[in-house]
Amino acid sequence: MKGPTEDKPCNGCTERTPTCHGSCKEYLEAVERQTEKRKAAYQESRGNGDYLATKRSAIRRTLRNVRHRKG
Repeated sequence: MKGPTEDKPCNGCTERTPTCHGSCKEYLEAVERQTEKRKAAYQESRGNGDYLATKRSAIRRTLRNVRHRKG
């Protein structure tokens, strides 16, 4: 996991073992927080992407209409 040290509970842990990630409460909570952050970031980027896609499509439609005008 990337980010600040509080998101890495294994750093400096005295009870750390090679198989503890499946049962360590602190680690599982950190993974859940990271997953929620990623979901929020994805939803935000998705929202911005939808807005931009809509804006681009409106611009293309306007340009297409301008090019095909008779007159």
